[in-house]
Amino acid sequence: MILQISQNNLKCMHKMFNKKITSILFALASTTFVASAQIPKDMQRPANYESTALTLLKKGKHEEALKVLQNGVKNYPESTLLNYLLGKCYYDVKNYNKARYYLYRAVRYTPDDTQAKLVLVKVETETGNYSTAISYINDILKVSPYDKVLWLKKIDLYNRQGNFQMADRLLRRIAQVYPNDIDLQRRLYGRTEENIKKLRLHGNTTAAAENVRSLIKANPKQSSLYLQLANLLLQSGRSEEALAATIEGMERNPGNVALAEKRASILAVLHRYNEADTFLASFLKRHSSSKLAAMRKNMRKDAAEDALRNDAYTMYGKVYEESKSKEALDYLLNTSVSHGYTDDALYYLKEARRHQGNTPKLLFMEYQVYKRAGDKRHAISALEKLYKVQPSNREAVIELSAYRLEQAQDLMVTNDYTEAIPLLDFVIDHSSDKEQVLGAMNKKYTCLTETKQYGRASKLLDLMSKKFPNQKNYYIRKAYLLDSEGKTNESLDVLFDALEGAKDAKNIELYRSAYEELAVPYVKKLIEMGAIRRAKNTACNLLEVNPKSHDGLLFAINTSDMLKQYIDFDTYVERATELYPEDVLFQEKLATSYKRQKDYHKALDILRPLLSTYSYDSTLVGAYSENSNLLALELVKKHKGREAIAVVDTALVYDDKNKELLYTKGLAYESVHEYDSAYVYQRYYQPSAAEYSDFMIHLDMLRRKERKNILDFEYRQSRYGDVDVINSVASIAYTHKAKDNVYVGRINYAGRDGNDVGDQEDSYVPGGTGLQGQVEWQHRFDNRWSGMINAAVATKYFPKLAANIRLDYDFKNNWSANLYAGYRQLDNYYRTFTYVIEESEGAWANGPWAKKTNNMVNAGLGVRKTWDQFDIEGKAGLVFYASNLCYTSAVQGHYYPLDSKWLCFTAGASVGTAPETEIIDRAQPGSFDKINTMVNFGFQYQLSRMVTFNLVGIWNTFSNVLSRRSGDELNPIDYTETKYKNLFSIDGTLSIYF
Repeated sequence: MILQISQNNLKCMHKMFNKKITSILFALASTTFVASAQIPKDMQRPANYESTALTLLKKGKHEEALKVLQNGVKNYPESTLLNYLLGKCYYDVKNYNKARYYLYRAVRYTPDDTQAKLVLVKVETETGNYSTAISYINDILKVSPYDKVLWLKKIDLYNRQGNFQMADRLLRRIAQVYPNDIDLQRRLYGRTEENIKKLRLHGNTTAAAENVRSLIKANPKQSSLYLQLANLLLQSGRSEEALAATIEGMERNPGNVALAEKRASILAVLHRYNEADTFLASFLKRHSSSKLAAMRKNMRKDAAEDALRNDAYTMYGKVYEESKSKEALDYLLNTSVSHGYTDDALYYLKEARRHQGNTPKLLFMEYQVYKRAGDKRHAISALEKLYKVQPSNREAVIELSAYRLEQAQDLMVTNDYTEAIPLLDFVIDHSSDKEQVLGAMNKKYTCLTETKQYGRASKLLDLMSKKFPNQKNYYIRKAYLLDSEGKTNESLDVLFDALEGAKDAKNIELYRSAYEELAVPYVKKLIEMGAIRRAKNTACNLLEVNPKSHDGLLFAINTSDMLKQYIDFDTYVERATELYPEDVLFQEKLATSYKRQKDYHKALDILRPLLSTYSYDSTLVGAYSENSNLLALELVKKHKGREAIAVVDTALVYDDKNKELLYTKGLAYESVHEYDSAYVYQRYYQPSAAEYSDFMIHLDMLRRKERKNILDFEYRQSRYGDVDVINSVASIAYTHKAKDNVYVGRINYAGRDGNDVGDQEDSYVPGGTGLQGQVEWQHRFDNRWSGMINAAVATKYFPKLAANIRLDYDFKNNWSANLYAGYRQLDNYYRTFTYVIEESEGAWANGPWAKKTNNMVNAGLGVRKTWDQFDIEGKAGLVFYASNLCYTSAVQGHYYPLDSKWLCFTAGASVGTAPETEIIDRAQPGSFDKINTMVNFGFQYQLSRMVTFNLVGIWNTFSNVLSRRSGDELNPIDYTETKYKNLFSIDGTLSIYF
C-alpha cells in the first residue's frame, strides 16, 4: 500500500499547528510581561536615572551618581536631560573635558537647553575659553535679553579677556536699563573709581574727567565728585568746564562751602572778580562762613589789581550798560566766549539775540559755551537748533554727527539696533567727515544684519565699496549677506575668488576662516535635504581652501560613505588620521574603513584602546559592537564558533544589553551544537511581525535540537512500474547526543512475498522476513574535523555484514568535504531450473532459489556547499563487487524557503554502474555493471516543537537480468534476457525529540 495523506488529515494537522503556535505566542507574551515587571524601575526610562542620580548627588556621592548617569546615557544616548546631568556631574568633579563633551551633546540634541549652556559657560570660563563662554551667553540672552546676572557674567568675561572698554560700556548700559538697582549702581561706581585712579596715574585727565561725569549722573548729590571733576578739568586746562562743574554741584548742594570756595577761586583765576564777588556776597547772605568772608576780602584786593590790567573788558561792560552799543556787545560777547566767562557769555548771547535774532553764528557760540562748560545736553540742543537753521553748516554737522555716533553706539550695546539706525543715517547723509561716515556705515551694517534687513544691508555694502574701495572686509561681509539671503553657494564663490586674489597672509587667514564658517552649516543643511553629492562637492571645496579643516574632512568622509565612493572615503580618512591622530571620531572612521574591507580585526584593534578612555561614548561602543558582531558572524561561517563567542563576550563587556550581539552569540552556540545556550541567547532577537512566526519555529527547532534523545520511525514502500508488486522496509532508530559524540542504534525490518521456489518472474528473492541491527558512533574532533563509523549485521535481504567509515572536514566559506569507505557482505539470490514432464511433454520450470555470497567494497569523496537558504552536496565513488569495478555518483540539494527552516524541500539524482549504497542498505534491488539511475523529491516539515516529518518520493531505474532455460532434459540451453525496470518508492520518517 502506497503511503498517502488525505486532504482532511492535512486540514486537521494545520488546525493543530495553529493552536500550538497560539499557545506558544501566549506563553511568550506572558513571559515578556512578567520579565518586564521584574525589570528594575531605573532601567525603564531616563527620568528614573535622573531621580536616582540627583538623590545620590544630594548625599554627596558623586562617584555613584556618575556610574548611574553613565549607564543612563549608554542606554539613552540622545537624552538631553541625562547628558546635561552627566556633564554637570563631571563639572562638579572638575573633569572639564568630559563635562564639555556631554554638555555639548545636550545642546546638540536640544539647542534651546539654557541650563546646559549655563554650565558650559562655567566650563569655558574655568578653562580660559572666554570668547566661547561669551558666545554661549549671547545665545541665552536672545531668549532672556534682560537677565541681569547674565549681563554681569558677560561683563566679567570681558574683564578677564582684557577688553575693559567693552566691559565698562556694558556696565554703564545695563545700569541705565536698571536705574533703581542699587547693586548695579554700586558696581558701576566702584568700577568707575578704579578707572579714574588708573587714568590719573597715567596722566589721562580728560578720560578721568569723563568717568567722574558718569559717577555724577549716578550720584548727583555727592559734592566730592563735583570737586574731583573740577580739579581734573583744571588740570587739563578746561577752566570753564571746571567752573560749570562747580555751578552744577552747587545747584545740587546749595550750602556746600567747599564747592563755593572752588567756584570763587576758579572765577578769580579767570579774572572774573566781579562775578566772584557777587557770588560770594549772595552765598554769605544765606550761609555764614568766616573762611569765605576772608576769601572775599582778599579777592577784592586782587580784583582791584586785575581791573587795572583789564580796563578794556570792564570799560566795554560799562559802555554797554549805558549805551547798548553793538560794538561793545560784540567785544564783550567774543571776549567772554573766548575767555570762558560762561555766565557773561550766556548773558551777552541773550542780549545779542534780542538785537540780531537766533542767528547761526550765535547758536554755534552758544554750543561752544555749553560744550566748554561740559553741559552736553544743552550743547546738543544748541547744535540741533543750529542744524535746523543752517543745515549746510559743515562744522555743526560734524559736531552733531559725533554725538549721534556716540548715542547709536550706546543703543547697539543693548541690542537696540532699530533705534540706532536713524541716528546713523543722519551721519551718513549729512557728515562730510569720511571717518565719521565710514564708522556710521559700519555700525548701520551691523544693525541691519542683526535685524535681518539683508536687502538694505546689501545695498549699503555696495555703497560702502564705492565710497571706500580699499575696505578689506568687503568680501567677507558680502559673503555673509549672500548666505543670510539663502545664497550660500554664491557666498562661497565670493570668498573663493577673494582668496585667489589675496596676497596678504592675514587676509588669506580671514577668508579661510570665513569660508569654513559658512561652508560647515551649509554642508549640514545639504545633507539634511538629501543633496549628498552637492554636500560632498562643497566639503571638497572647503578642503581645497583649508586642507586642515576638521569639519571639512569629516563631511568629505561622511558624504563619500553615503555616495558609496569608498576610494574617496579611504583617502580622506587617511588624511584625517594623519592630521588628527588623537581624534576619536576619525579613528572611528578608520575602523569603518577596515570594517567595509571586512578586516574586522584591524577595526577592533583601533577601537579597543579608545574604549579604555571613552568607555561610555555610545558611538564608539556602537562601532565596537558592530565590528565585533560582524567578526563573530564571519567566524561562525568559518566554523570557529568558540572564537566567535570570545569576540562577542569582549564586546558585551562594554555593551551588555546589545540584543544583536546576544543574538549572534546564540548563533555561535548553535554552530558548535550547544543548542541550549543558543536558545537562551537567540531569544534576545526581536523579530518583525512578518518574521515572528518563522522565528518562533526556529526557536522550537533549537529547543528540539537541544534534546539529547531522538526516536525515528521510518517506513518505505516501493512498487514496480509494470507489476503490482510491493516491497516495504520499516525502521526504528534511537539517537543519543552527548557533547562531542552522537550514538545511534537502529533496527531495520523487511518482509517479502514469495516462496522457496522462484516461480514468480518479477521476484528477486525468496519470500520471508529479514532483520538488521546497526550501531553508529559520530564524533566531532574540533571545529573542522568530524567523523562517523557504524557496523551492522542482518539475517536476510539486508547486507549480512556491513561497516562504514567517514571523515569530514569543514573549509572556509561554507564548503565541506568528506572521504568515505564501506564494506558489505551481500547474498545474491538466483533461480535454479527443474525439468517438468506433463502429459508426456517436458519443459524447464523455475526451481528452488539458490544463494551466493559476495563481498562489496566501496570508497569515495563527497563535497558540500551551503548558503543561507540552500545547500547542495555531491559525491562520487568506486565499488568493487564480484570481481567487477563499478562507479557511483550522486547529487542532492536542500532548499529552505523560510528563514526559520521549519520547511525544507529536497531533490536529488544519481547515476552509476552500481546501485547507491543507500538502496542496498534498504534491501532494494539493483544491478551491477549496468547503468542505475535515481531521482528523488521530497520535503521535511516541523509538525510541532518536538516532532518533524519527512516525506520523499524516489524513482529508481535499473536493469533486470532474467535467466532462461530451454531445450530437452539432456540438452538444456541457458540464456538471459535483460529488461530495464522502474521502481517507485515513498519514504516517510517521523522524528520525535525528547
